[in-house]
Amino acid sequence: MKRAVWRSCAASVLSLLCFDAAAEPAGVSGPYLLARHAALSSDYGRAADHYAHVIARDPGNRTVMESAVSAYLNAGEAERAAEVARLLDRSGEVSQIATMALVVDHAAAGRWDAILRTQSDGRKIGPLMDALAEGWALSGQGEAEAALSAFRALSESRGLAAFGHLHEALLRASLGDWAGAERIFAGRDATGQKVRDPVRLNRRTAILRASLLSQLNRNEHAVALIDHLFDGRPDPGVAALRARLAVGERIPYTGPLTAREGMAEAFYTVATALRGEAANGYVLLYGQAAAALAPEHGDAALLAGSLLRSLKRHEEAEAQFALVAPEHPAHARAQLSRASSLRAQGRGREAVSVLRDLADRHPEVPRIQTELGDVLRAQDRLTEAASAYDRALAVHDDPAEAPWSLHYARAMAREGLGDWTGARADLGRALEIEPDEPRVLHHLGSGMLKRGEPLGEALALIERAVEAAPEDGAMTGTLGWALYRMGRIEEAVEHLERAAVLSPLDVALNDHLGDAFWTAGRHREARFQWHRALGLGADREVAELIRRKLARGLEAGGPIALAAER
Repeated sequence: MKRAVWRSCAASVLSLLCFDAAAEPAGVSGPYLLARHAALSSDYGRAADHYAHVIARDPGNRTVMESAVSAYLNAGEAERAAEVARLLDRSGEVSQIATMALVVDHAAAGRWDAILRTQSDGRKIGPLMDALAEGWALSGQGEAEAALSAFRALSESRGLAAFGHLHEALLRASLGDWAGAERIFAGRDATGQKVRDPVRLNRRTAILRASLLSQLNRNEHAVALIDHLFDGRPDPGVAALRARLAVGERIPYTGPLTAREGMAEAFYTVATALRGEAANGYVLLYGQAAAALAPEHGDAALLAGSLLRSLKRHEEAEAQFALVAPEHPAHARAQLSRASSLRAQGRGREAVSVLRDLADRHPEVPRIQTELGDVLRAQDRLTEAASAYDRALAVHDDPAEAPWSLHYARAMAREGLGDWTGARADLGRALEIEPDEPRVLHHLGSGMLKRGEPLGEALALIERAVEAAPEDGAMTGTLGWALYRMGRIEEAVEHLERAAVLSPLDVALNDHLGDAFWTAGRHREARFQWHRALGLGADREVAELIRRKLARGLEAGGPIALAAER
């Protein structure tokens, strides 16, 4: 009888999940293994659907139900997570993940008493989240003083005090107590004394406090706060906010104004506290919970997108980044990340479109032009890439202060366009800024080597590059080839052998090592390396050259000269 009830409940839940259980075979091992594989690949939507198959066949499997709740939450499907969580909850099983899904569902519906009842029944998420949820649930019930007391109690907890201060300040601000909220942000108690573990300033809390100060007609203090925290180099969103504050505009308060938004902020707070301390898939649960409760919470969408991108779920990450509204301070950062996710999916042209739009909105930001140049260069649109890098350099008040990497990027675009003179000038400027950067040393040295420019000067640059990056096979190989070109064959063999060990799948390195072996009189080893280079997938032109060498060896003035031009 009990099992029949379980099946009835499961069927009800699965119908809400839009899943046709009758269309599937009765076994559970197949769907379960598919679910586990999808979950390990962070494909949460697919994992949840497969877990739902298992629940339909084995409705008493609480472990699978908990996994399904977690998968649905991470897939951003909070309502479906709550349906499975209710099924799990009816079993009497205490589950942190199920409780989280139910708290999100209750908060979305304004069932604040249900959240408090869940806590009193002993169903917990975690000490910090439980305390924050209690405070915002009390606020949702209209019990402001009790809510403030809950946050003050958290402020007395060792290790969690800063979070209690933050949410007391946010609650006071939501009640219109701007002065009280600012006092807490300033790290003072009701008597004016400094508190232990005050609110920690980061990008989000700085923006919150700046918008709060604006309500108090203290824009100059808000500007000073931004300048102090960002050291005069704010990102585009913060820079735009600062500009509005600087001209005296009273900007809207950007923090939570309702209990539901406060609960979203609570989940976001825990997510940021956990990031770097817990697995990304676990942190994502809190980030998606925040986004579910406050879709306009741009920082939560940005966090969820960043976590998904780190999990190689680029399509889902791009969708999250796209949710950040143009007027949100995080919009520029989200669009840059969105372009990166599009590139990772092979959608380079869409990435260019996103970056061009962003560059039009923020023409004063060199990083955007630089990113645009990088995407264009990856598509071999070198003229457009060079122009983007030109604009990035022009934006700097003093182009001499531009980062070495920007000069280096433009050098690669210019070299690809056949402008070695311009490329060499950029590489020289990059070295002035960062004299020991191995990539610049190597690129300049190898470029000179290819063009027959003074070999001694080229060799010195390449030697410095290898000294700075001794484990880089390409750089070590270039050093070996430079020595070969100078007739220092034994030294060349030594470095080329090491390069082939460091980068065993590099066609050119194995080919060059064969040349060096042949010239050193080690013909059998030379033929082995040439065969190896062929087997690694040499392109048609190089393959033809290698076949000639295999047939006739190295002919004076023939294949060696050709190889040197590669």
